This record gives sequence, structure tokens and C-alpha cells, in this order.
Amino acid sequence: MINLPTLIFCFATLAGQTLAFGSDVIDHLPGLNISLPFKQYSGYLDGDKGRNLFYWFVENEKNASTAPLVLWLNGGPGCSSLGGLLTESGPFRVKADGKSIDLDPFSWNKFANVLYLESPINVGFSFNSTHLEQKDFYNDNATTDASYHALVNFFQKYPQFKNRKLYITGESYGGVYVPLLTRKLLENNGQHGINVQGMAVGNGAFDLELMSATRIEYAYFRDLVSLDDWKLIQSSCCQWNAQQSKYACNYPVYSVNYTVIIHPGNSNQCQTHVDNVLKKILPKYNMYNLNDECNFADPKQAVTHQCTNPKYADYLNQVEVKKALHVHLSVQSTTWASCNYKVVFLYQQQYNSVAAVFHDIMEKHNLTNIVLFNGDADLLCNFILTQQFVENKLKFKLKSPTATWMLNGKVAGMASKFENGLRYFTIRNAGHMVPTQKPVEALAIFKDLLNIEKIA
Repeated sequence: MINLPTLIFCFATLAGQTLAFGSDVIDHLPGLNISLPFKQYSGYLDGDKGRNLFYWFVENEKNASTAPLVLWLNGGPGCSSLGGLLTESGPFRVKADGKSIDLDPFSWNKFANVLYLESPINVGFSFNSTHLEQKDFYNDNATTDASYHALVNFFQKYPQFKNRKLYITGESYGGVYVPLLTRKLLENNGQHGINVQGMAVGNGAFDLELMSATRIEYAYFRDLVSLDDWKLIQSSCCQWNAQQSKYACNYPVYSVNYTVIIHPGNSNQCQTHVDNVLKKILPKYNMYNLNDECNFADPKQAVTHQCTNPKYADYLNQVEVKKALHVHLSVQSTTWASCNYKVVFLYQQQYNSVAAVFHDIMEKHNLTNIVLFNGDADLLCNFILTQQFVENKLKFKLKSPTATWMLNGKVAGMASKFENGLRYFTIRNAGHMVPTQKPVEALAIFKDLLNIEKIA
């Protein structure tokens, strides 16, 4: 195996509707010295069974009363969606001093109302207030159930957003979170004000087998693996298929948090060679963005957005910021971290592949507005993984040949459009966090999802 280094809500009733009282309104943010063109709220949503999920909700800056609603989920599993808000798709960016913030001109709330949810429990400011059974803690079904109940609670707190067009989005392990939650919402579509109209995932961890296999192959084709090491891997993991005139490879498959070997591949020797190569690669490169010079001997740090913005955790850990965000008293004394590694390593992945979930969403529930995208410099959840997942696992057929897509007169990446409506985009020179590294391109993809402006 690879050794990788009670908030009490106040409510008011009006015309039979429950309205969120002022306790969740963010009146001010420390370090922000300009007035905002939008309203924002934060606090806790009831994820059922004592699971209190922290949220930060930013309204659309133009017309919150008509703009669609978008949920954003970061992955991990065990990493905070506030990383997405403060370094990717949200309206704020923390400055180098770790105390002041500025506005991001490419924020997604220019076109939608955006909800950021910290899930599962004990990630970020989220917490549990009752004794939970193990099945209700850190696994795919429990996370889906808690997020579903939290979203239902959101509509109870903010009934003005009921029946609004809803889009579920995320990245990384969001490749599991997003489709599972979308399917559960569709099973209850029309109830609780839920009106799901689409979903999008960037650099998704859709399939463990493909994730493991494409990682080593992508590393070789990016010139990170020596020819000698590659020959050892080929000889121990692959066999020549004369009928198809190509190698058929069976690589070792690991759980997403590297704590479990699903199977060792073609042989124990195969596993040994792959492990040795990955141990050579991972300390030298940022596996979430091979173009980034911010590298760590401890690869787990790269997923914490520390390469992106090392100061935003400092901002969130200020006492006055926690008070402004209505962080529960029981959590205020703890240090906020972008990822909770207890959650990361205890998390039980129950879906090694979400292919069947995609088929349910698109065929059983007829949701075809689905967008997948990948930064092409991400090693961990690379673009080959998504390509093979769509074409080989989902077996979707292209509507037209894959072609480059252009933005502002330049090649932005490759675009693939499938017969059933799914769209897949790659983004040149972007890593795992596409909205951070390529915000203009990410915003174009977001507008495609919302049907505001389609990518040709």
C-alpha cells in the first residue's frame, strides 16, 4: 500500500410560510471594506439525526428573486466546500495578509444563487450533536442522506427559493457526492420545493478502477515515469492481446483515501512496481496540478488548497470571522481546516463506480443536462479517467466528433457532446481546481450548464 506521507434557529411565519429569521444574515465580514451588491447568509442546516451541516449562501448579485439556485460540494472525501467558496467559484478571495478579502470578478453568483455546504459532519464548521451509529457517519449513503435533509431544511428556511431551478455541482470526490445526491433529489422531485434541472462535476472521482489505471498511464505519458520503470509495469501488469493488437492491463486498485487495496492488479509484483513508481512521483509533484511549482513531500497537503491560497484558513480561524459567520459555540474554539483527515481516512466508499447512478439519473429520471469537465494537468482525477468512464463504463455515444472549443479567440480545450445530452469539456493547463486556475473557462462551462450561453 502507498504510504501517503446547537445553533438554535429563530423562525417567523408569514402567510403560512416559514421564513429564515435574521440570525443567519451575514451583516458584515471582517476585512471587507466595500459594500456588497448581494445578500449572504451562513449558519447550520439540519442534516437529520443530529447532523448539523454548516452552510454559506450567497445570493445572485443581480436578481436573486429569479436567478437559479446552485449547490456546490467539494470532495475529499472530508474536505470543506468553503475552499470552493474562497478559492474557486465564490465571490471572495483572501489576500496575502490572511485578514482582508476582496471580490472575485469571475464569481458564479453573478449568474446564480450559490449554496456552499460543508459535508459530511465534522468537516469544517459542521458537527454532530447526538450519538450516531457508525452507518450514519462517514460513508456515501450517510453523506447523501445528510446533504439531502440539509437541502430540504434550506427550502424550509428560505421558502422563496422553492421550485427554483436547482443545479447540483462539485468537484473531485464530488464525482460521487453529486450524482448520488442528484439521484436522491430526483426520486423526490417536486417535493419540498425541489426542482432539479442539471448537474455538473469537475475532475470527478467517478470510478476507482479507472482512477487507479489512468493515473499510472497518465503519469507515463506526461513523462513522469522512466522507461525502465514503465517496462517493469508493462511486463508485470499487462498482457499482450493478439486479437486486439494491444496490451490488456490490470493495475492495482486503491480506495480513494489509499487505506484499502481493492485488488493488487495482475499480480503482487504488479502492485509492487506501481507502488514504487507512485512513491517516486508523488513527493516531487503536485498531483493536483502538474504545472504548479508548489510541491510537497507530504502529498496529502496538495488537496487542501494550500497551493492555491495558503491564507484563507488563517482568515476563517479568526475569532471575529467565526462570529460573523454564526459558527456554533461548540466549534468556535476548534481550528478550521480545509480537510479533516480523520474523516478522510475513516470514510467508507460504498460506490466503487457511479456508472449505474448516472444511468438512473439520465434514463430513469430523464435528466440529460449534465456537464463534466477536467483540467488537463490533474494527475489524480485526470481527463483520461472521465473520457473512459463516459465511453467505456457508461457506453455513451458521441453526437459529433470531439473538437476544440474556443474562448476569446484561443483554444480553451476539447469538447465532446453525446447523443443523450451529456457534455464533456477539458480545460487546457488547468489542474484539479479548474475555477481557480482557469476562472474564465470555468465560468463559460457554468453558463453552458445554466443554458445562459452554450459552448459551440
